Amino acid sequence: MQINAQDLAEVLKGSKNIILHGAPGTGKTHLAKQIAEELGAEYEFVQFHPSYDYTDFVEGLRPVNENGQVVFKRKDGIFKEFCKKALGGQNISNIVQNELNEIFFQKFGFHINVKELLNTENNLVEIREFIIEKINEKIEQYYYEFAKECPEYNFNGLYRNLKTNQSGFKGQCSIDLSSWRMIDGPYTAKKDDIVRVMIEIFKGGSVDVGNSKMQFDIAKTILNYFVQNRPFVFIIDEINRGEISKIFGELFYLIDPDKRGKEYSAKTQYQNLLEDEDAFKDGFYIPDNVYIIATMNDIDRSAEPIDFAFRRRFTWINVKASDTEDIILNELGKKSENLKEKAKIKMKNLNRAIIAIDGLDENYQIGASYFLKLLNYLTDETDEVDEYKKEFNCLWEYHLEPLLREYLSGRTSQEIENELKKLKNEYDSQEVENNNV
Repeated sequence: MQINAQDLAEVLKGSKNIILHGAPGTGKTHLAKQIAEELGAEYEFVQFHPSYDYTDFVEGLRPVNENGQVVFKRKDGIFKEFCKKALGGQNISNIVQNELNEIFFQKFGFHINVKELLNTENNLVEIREFIIEKINEKIEQYYYEFAKECPEYNFNGLYRNLKTNQSGFKGQCSIDLSSWRMIDGPYTAKKDDIVRVMIEIFKGGSVDVGNSKMQFDIAKTILNYFVQNRPFVFIIDEINRGEISKIFGELFYLIDPDKRGKEYSAKTQYQNLLEDEDAFKDGFYIPDNVYIIATMNDIDRSAEPIDFAFRRRFTWINVKASDTEDIILNELGKKSENLKEKAKIKMKNLNRAIIAIDGLDENYQIGASYFLKLLNYLTDETDEVDEYKKEFNCLWEYHLEPLLREYLSGRTSQEIENELKKLKNEYDSQEVENNNV
């Protein structure tokens, strides 16, 4: 059975937390990123290791230089920063700015930042109309959900009033600003004023232009709603290489799929040092739009065991070598279809031989990612007629044999050599049985 990111994205949406586990080299980390992309999510990546702790992940005291003096200040860890991004607010600007950047590139052929816009000679009427079109799309896309979530607004006619034409937003929620009108006809305006208002709308900020501040707050609310309903995926690679209780602290409770949201806030170890404007001043919580994907190798002997209380907070997905074989080896096919097919045969033969060894099972099979290392040994002198013999020998000698020796540790030297000889014979074979491994 082939695993695909689309199906796993649906699993993640329902369970909030998943762990991809299995044999080494099965592409678990790559698959995690594909799942995030399938959701259209913002995602961030971190790899756990034995010295990783709470101060790296949640928050802690960090040394900073102030006027030549070293002082310690509380700093957010990577996961807490990520959760703030998922809340929107002050962090919305970077997210929406990136989207706006792509919109402008598609329409005008250049990436946008404020300085570039101020210097461009593109037709401002056309820019304005295009931006209004994009705002309309967001309003239309999220209107019904927004209406349910924000009953404090009068939605009788709000949708119609927010919809715009070339003259700008009309009706009781008008954003028919003087800055917009001055773009038309004989009117003139400073280009930086026009751009400033335009950028602030997309950032979700407020600008005082006449009596328009309320209208900008509405735009901010809509954009914040857009961000807060956008998935954010946090990827933890090799989760079992870190000491879970030391890293997560009170998050051990908060990562439970049923404990998302502000009502489950918990005080962190440095809660008393938070500033009043901090989003988590009243307690830290994981926003409902945050998802976690972790990966782990089942046979990593240096890794910490995962206790049952932590295990039940995740949905566990076993990624076997055969599950991702075709997806990964397609990269070899881009170079040579013949190389790809030979790699598939050798992988199947070797994995069948591995599970035939006493004490080894599917968790010890070789994932297809190991065979992508063949690309490192291809040169201009590579001879396809020679069946890539040199490249496959390099893969065995420098990558596969050392791993297999580790698998066989604990046996006598003679037993190890005998088993390695059998494995090499299967690896060198060009015949493959029609059974799954």
